[in-house]
Amino acid sequence: MLKNRKESTVYIVLDELYSQIHALVSIKHLKTEFDEKNLPEIINLDSTLMQRAIMNIVTNAVDYSPDGGLIQFFVSAKKHRFRFTVSKY
Repeated sequence: MLKNRKESTVYIVLDELYSQIHALVSIKHLKTEFDEKNLPEIINLDSTLMQRAIMNIVTNAVDYSPDGGLIQFFVSAKKHRFRFTVSKY
């Protein structure tokens, strides 16, 4: 079991994540698109570990995107499982 797991409001967690993503993509003048589907109001997780894992993937997408490119971020939930998708163009 994760030690720092706690209930959090999904949109507060996502807003923090989106702020980090915006700061990162601005370095290469990338555009961003965010989409969300079927999200609950509350999530039980270690938000620090979740953000660290997702930002690692986003960092890789930014590193391999051309200046002025596009990063798409999609999050959805189904039966208490979240899916995060990061795409670059």
